[in-house]
Amino acid sequence: MKPSPSSPDSQILRLCEICDAIPPSPRLSLDNGHDHYPSLSRLYESASGNEYCHLCQMMWESIVKTHQKQRFNLGNHPLLREAWPIRIYGISASGPQQGVFRGYDALELRCGNRAKSPDTTWVTTNTRSGTEYPIVSRLFLHKGDEGSLLLYTTICLDDASPVSFSLAARLLDTCLKTHHHGVEHAHDTLPELPTRVIDVGGALPNPRLVTKGQRQRENAQYAALSYCWGKSPAATTTPDNLPCHISAGLHLASLPQAIQDAVTAARSLSIQYLWVDALCILQGTSRAAAQDWLTESAKMSQTYGSATLVIIAGDSQDCNEPFLSRREIIPSTQRSRDGIPGRTIPSAHRTTTVPGYIDLHQNTWSTRAWTLQELALARRALIYTRDQVYFRCENVLVGLDGYTHVLRRIDALRLRLGEGQDWYRVVAEYSLRFMTNPDDKLSALAGLGRLFCEANGCTYVAGLCRETLRTGLLWRTECSGTRAPRRLSGDCWRAPSWSWASVDGPVDYDLADMYADSSKSEDEVEIEEVQLEYVNPRDPYGRLVSGSLLLKGKMKPVGSLILDAFHTAGDVYTAENVVVGRGFADEKRSWGESEVVEGPLLLLLVTNGAGLLLRPQGQQGASEKR
Repeated sequence: MKPSPSSPDSQILRLCEICDAIPPSPRLSLDNGHDHYPSLSRLYESASGNEYCHLCQMMWESIVKTHQKQRFNLGNHPLLREAWPIRIYGISASGPQQGVFRGYDALELRCGNRAKSPDTTWVTTNTRSGTEYPIVSRLFLHKGDEGSLLLYTTICLDDASPVSFSLAARLLDTCLKTHHHGVEHAHDTLPELPTRVIDVGGALPNPRLVTKGQRQRENAQYAALSYCWGKSPAATTTPDNLPCHISAGLHLASLPQAIQDAVTAARSLSIQYLWVDALCILQGTSRAAAQDWLTESAKMSQTYGSATLVIIAGDSQDCNEPFLSRREIIPSTQRSRDGIPGRTIPSAHRTTTVPGYIDLHQNTWSTRAWTLQELALARRALIYTRDQVYFRCENVLVGLDGYTHVLRRIDALRLRLGEGQDWYRVVAEYSLRFMTNPDDKLSALAGLGRLFCEANGCTYVAGLCRETLRTGLLWRTECSGTRAPRRLSGDCWRAPSWSWASVDGPVDYDLADMYADSSKSEDEVEIEEVQLEYVNPRDPYGRLVSGSLLLKGKMKPVGSLILDAFHTAGDVYTAENVVVGRGFADEKRSWGESEVVEGPLLLLLVTNGAGLLLRPQGQQGASEKR
């Protein structure tokens, strides 16, 4: 292959005749492609010959890196034996001739058509509605330090760039127009706006707060922000400054950086309204603020569930940290084979260690209690991480690199459709997380609790399901690392002792799983009555004032429970020091030391094989505490 010197790009890259014929922007788009080589085998030949084409080599390396998660050797892939045409598509958000390569900020390579070979191992993407390609690779193009070297990466390096927002807007638009989620709102129906939202319309120099009854319309697209407050003070709306935030607006430059980035994202995606908890729910210690918080926190399932888009600042540890990132280019250290001194071969690069897989459990955002339901409730989310940006809806999770990914998350779609029968898994995941205010234990999960109960037709009682309360009582605590579970001390009551919400720390439901299907015993406990009093009587999923449970069953006296040194489990002894089984304490005070829970204790059999250890309370043991 001989280089083609007909274009200025040939001064930087050695191009084959096929690559040199790629037309300039704006002739190519994600809907309008250009024929390239007739097969991947021809692309490979052009990328690996003695006079190899630099752009073909980029494409080939990108395919290998992007699709290595599929665990097939591209050298043996069936597509190499098929005469299937390759088409090149262009991505340009900065105008004609302003991108790096012929006006394009990125190129997308697609090969094959599903209709032609249904038996092929497929790597699917949603780059075009209704079309799936077995091979899709996206190249984001970037200039070198001196502008004389074309480098590239398979991820977009600048989250705030026009091309990044253009791709995100396209994914959002495709979802809104073509995806069917089986939800209560039709796709052409605009959601009802929350009580307060921030108007970030581009014509306004500064955003301003608008409230229900004082805005031109009550139904419109809006975005909601999920982020970490952190230790830094956040800008807040209080009863005192609410009139000013409505009339004079919010000084954009004075807002925390994460909120500024959310305003930028909403404006770039042409979404006029933004919901941020610190600014849209009244904050402070006044009675008016407390009442407003109770009212608005009860609407979290609607606020996040109805949002057109939830913007997730996944890599920000603090509200003053930006989440619109610029990533570094790390070029290959391999020298060019063409003998040009100091020239680096363009090399694909992505920062994620496992291509195609997202793990949001390695940052501060994923450790916070509130953020679990904020992601799970979202019908659509734009997730900003250290690696790149991802768009997730109930049909697809795709990175801006064009490749479909896998995300570890609570599947709210199954809960919404009534298919999620395992509420215990949600509780176990939630219990691992931290919160600033201990009183939020039930409130921060109330949205998912409401979603689950409405979908499954059950009654919510202090974090448990009334219809499956017998097995729901069989939660146990466990130690995670050096984090030991604790009950709230003194007057800091928030839930009855029979609810997992009464403890801080990890809980598990392996005992419930083990004994849920056991054959029914005549000694099994019966649920007689549940009594709960709520802080907000209209919110049966939120904070509690008091709670009690009346059970009918057989109880046996127990002497003591001796806990292991590094666990909440231990042997249960009778008064005669005879071991009768294993038990679990709800808290552990001495980490690394054996601990004795002294009697008198009572064992109440709940199911055939598992029960509760209770301690008599009040005069003459009128009641018991777990």
